[in-house]
Amino acid sequence: MWASIIHHRSAKNYARLAKIFSEHDKTNEALAMYEKAISEKPRNLTYLKGRALVYERQNRWTEAISDWYRVLHSVPGKDSENRERHEAIKRIVGLLYRSRRGGFSLRHRMRRWRDAFLKRPPDINAGFFLVEANIHFRFY
Repeated sequence: MWASIIHHRSAKNYARLAKIFSEHDKTNEALAMYEKAISEKPRNLTYLKGRALVYERQNRWTEAISDWYRVLHSVPGKDSENRERHEAIKRIVGLLYRSRRGGFSLRHRMRRWRDAFLKRPPDINAGFFLVEANIHFRFY
């Protein structure tokens, strides 16, 4: 039944099938299809985000964080208004908090981001991460 979706084998159809598998809690099958889609179109942000979300559902934090960083670094420029950029930063911060009890990993990263942001010239991405982490911890 599922094979009829990928009658024409293309990255788009693999990703379409991956999304359907994910919606039906067939996460291993979804990952296999996302792998095929990404191998054909490695710079496609939709495919990377889809695979990251499947990793999140499987509590595979390291892989999910890695994919979200790939999304972040694939977005052109450093525009804070970019939706994909903001989503990636927000997801990474949330995953860092969940990956270790009590946010230990996130607090460690916050120190590194603060140091990077205080350097001259400041690391602007570190500033975006700090803002999101402070919102996450409600330090406002």
